[in-house]
Amino acid sequence: MKLMKIFSRTLLLFFSYLAVIISSGCTTRGITQFPHWQNQHLRYIDPLDSTDPNSDLIAVETQFVKPSLFTSQQQLFLRLDFLSRSVDTSDSILIFFDTAPGGLNQHPLLGKMDISWEFYLVIHSNQIYILDQYAQPLTGFQTVIFQQADQDYIEISIRTLKENIYIPDNTLIQIYSIATTNQSVLDKSDPICLSSLPLAPVKVMMAFWNTYQVTTPLQALRRWDGAHTGPLGRRHGLSNLLHTAQAQGIPIILLDLKTPISLSALDFSSKLETLLPLASENLIILPDNIPLYGIDNLTDTKVTENFYENVIQDFGFSKSPFLFIPKFTPSFHNGYLQNHSFLFTLSNDLHSYVHSRKYGDKWILEIPDGIASAQYQPDENGLSIALKKELVEAIIAENRGNPQLIAIGGDLPRSTWGDSQIAHTAFAELSQTPWVHIENPQDVLTWRIPSSPNIPNEIIVSNENQIGLNPLPPLKTPRLAFIRESFLKTLFPINPPPTYSELRKSIAAIFPAYPFVDDWFRQPRSISECPVDISGDGQADCILANSHLFLWIDSSNGGIIFLFYRAGEQLHQVISPGFTLASGLTDPSQWDFSQGIYAEKRVDTAALHDKSPYSDFGIGKGTMWFNYQIRQSVNINNQIDDKIIRLRNNQIEVVYRDSARSNLIIPLNLDPWGRFEVDWADNYKICTENNSAATVNNLCWSYHSSKTNADLSVQVSAQALPNDAKVSTHPIILSIDTFKDTINRFSHTEDPNQDKPIGNFLPFPMSLIRVLSPNPVSLLITITVSING
Repeated sequence: MKLMKIFSRTLLLFFSYLAVIISSGCTTRGITQFPHWQNQHLRYIDPLDSTDPNSDLIAVETQFVKPSLFTSQQQLFLRLDFLSRSVDTSDSILIFFDTAPGGLNQHPLLGKMDISWEFYLVIHSNQIYILDQYAQPLTGFQTVIFQQADQDYIEISIRTLKENIYIPDNTLIQIYSIATTNQSVLDKSDPICLSSLPLAPVKVMMAFWNTYQVTTPLQALRRWDGAHTGPLGRRHGLSNLLHTAQAQGIPIILLDLKTPISLSALDFSSKLETLLPLASENLIILPDNIPLYGIDNLTDTKVTENFYENVIQDFGFSKSPFLFIPKFTPSFHNGYLQNHSFLFTLSNDLHSYVHSRKYGDKWILEIPDGIASAQYQPDENGLSIALKKELVEAIIAENRGNPQLIAIGGDLPRSTWGDSQIAHTAFAELSQTPWVHIENPQDVLTWRIPSSPNIPNEIIVSNENQIGLNPLPPLKTPRLAFIRESFLKTLFPINPPPTYSELRKSIAAIFPAYPFVDDWFRQPRSISECPVDISGDGQADCILANSHLFLWIDSSNGGIIFLFYRAGEQLHQVISPGFTLASGLTDPSQWDFSQGIYAEKRVDTAALHDKSPYSDFGIGKGTMWFNYQIRQSVNINNQIDDKIIRLRNNQIEVVYRDSARSNLIIPLNLDPWGRFEVDWADNYKICTENNSAATVNNLCWSYHSSKTNADLSVQVSAQALPNDAKVSTHPIILSIDTFKDTINRFSHTEDPNQDKPIGNFLPFPMSLIRVLSPNPVSLLITITVSING
């Protein structure tokens, strides 16, 4: 009965004093320097057991500053981590201290407790008080509380002011969250010993993909730090991720950055100098990336590997012990794993747990692509609740002997980690969370789970069969093999668009073009035939070739799809469709998949192609002609043709007679493999100025590389035919747009309100020569290809 009276009085005093807490505000502020929290200070992890994230305690850290020769005062620091914690959370936090034998093991609000306590702290509305067993203020302590606005934890400092007051190392504490409205228990901890051994942290891997898959200057600019890009429509890009990670000293894995295409774009953008120091300091982990598709069909599989290693070295990067393959199957070629300890791949897991498996003597770490979903992405308040829940579950499993690895990151364009403000908040939270350890390269290399399952070695199967293509024939010309590989790499991205299957069907027909070029290069000769449909329109397309030039011509519209030039033992590409360098630059919802390679409605799909299909065409030695009406005679000398294409040694002549077309385009893609060397953009230049003559105009576009010993120029001229009455009054104008037109914009961030040149949208290393006549005229267009000098 006496005990009940004591508790009744204590309960009354507690609520009375709680009212004082709410109105007084007598806590000392701003005079305590809180310590740096590390994993060695982690004492307790609490399960996810509260319905209110703001009151759900998940971790407790402690530090002691003991009396010394210089001071008799003792200081205890506590840190309480919550699943989420806003500054205006209205609950009350009670922390009970068991510092000596005896004490009370009950409390008016809580009933019987797990510890026998001598005093306790009450925290409410960011105020803190120490009360004794009778809910009276306890003197001899100085207390400070701090909550950072963008972090989900509370820091508490307790300093003893009297020599006879001491908090022993073996003190037990127990923490409760109490609802202010009805005094119900929202969460409670187990008893926690202030001097217990630290718990193991949860292991986290920061991994991103689609990090800089760019094929045009505009993409390069926006993927770096673009305005109105990213999932929130704000400035977003790789630079924000890199700079914030570097500022916090957090290593990140950029799974697919070390590819020839990405490094080439970074070199064009003058951004390589930002990456190289981070790679040397192991602040970014860059796995090797080797082209996947078609490689099993090469006569020498070392061709692509050697090319890749040379490109990486030329751009300043070294070989990595890690390898990244977007989708791994047991049919993967074993040779790629020979010099790599670890393989990263993506899985379809919807959660954030990384699964490890063994493949022979290699380890495979499967990064779940589910981490790219919105529920795992941070926002202005920091890490998401869904992610933090899985972090808590993983650290509990870790300390029960079941090691876990959590992945954070995702598909960078879809990820909020590319937003500067969000990245700053989220990285700061990670760096200040003692129970999270971010894996560095050495950590990853030593990651082992003995119970990981083995993947059986199965018979090697062509990767093309895995993606639904017929096996591709082998190519003996290395450059042809490489550009086919590059096309496949673009055609089959990590995260394909919804229209992926239709896109693949529409433009996969281009693959038969390469074996014909391969055969001609090894045995140069004249060819005039229409063997196979490569444009995807159901009508066989034509080859027109001599000992120097090889053309693929679309028989339905007269467009030049491919143009190759042979100079001695060197093969040069001059014309190719823009989509072979970059696909999907337009809105897929507007594509017409019945149009084959013209599904994207690109102006650069073929050179000098005409929108209206011809009703008849013919092909002879070195000549191909087109006309609108079917005639009985196909004698070129006796009929008026709408269009004639002729080969003359290293020159192509295209004649338009009575044409209604006044604007024609020639997409030049000179040696696209040349963009995989340092300062490659400097190798492409306009080599002549426009001729000012009224009826003749010339343009020259050149490529020179001392590294590959290439010295190529293409001159285009256009003139009105002498028998045209409009020659004297209507000059023909040639103009050129190149990918280099936008290069000066990379010295500053993108201005979305500034008009952009056409070259900003051209795939690397394309240029567009435009043939413009104010009125329709009969004209002659000449394309001359030569080796300079």
